[in-house]
Amino acid sequence: MIQLSKFGMALLLSVGLMAFTGCNSGQQKEGENASKDEKSSELKKEQKQLQQKANKELANINEKIRELNNKLQKEGTQLNEEQKKSIEKLQEKRQKVNQRLHKIKNISKEEWEDFKTSFEKDLKDVKSKIDKILNEL
Repeated sequence: MIQLSKFGMALLLSVGLMAFTGCNSGQQKEGENASKDEKSSELKKEQKQLQQKANKELANINEKIRELNNKLQKEGTQLNEEQKKSIEKLQEKRQKVNQRLHKIKNISKEEWEDFKTSFEKDLKDVKSKIDKILNEL
């Protein structure tokens, strides 16, 4: 009978441990989900900020392109071959930036830093190219 009660105690103890471990596991999952939600929320916030910044920068770039067109029309200036190539490259890069702008919200957390860095660099390149062309005229 003593052996049976030891077995019963061992069984009761192991069931108790399993139940206790199971409860902690649920809390950990809850904590992990909250952490994932925070990271997701932070990513969405960063994506929105980058999108707003890009929209603002692209609006400025578009304004400079209109300024360039007006300047060319008023002065009747013709672009040399180098300037034409620069404008073609500018337009290609601008198109790529526009395409990537629409994909911002679909970028995963793992890809985010690389995407953001290259996107901001490309945006800056477009801006500097149009400034350079305007200054040359």
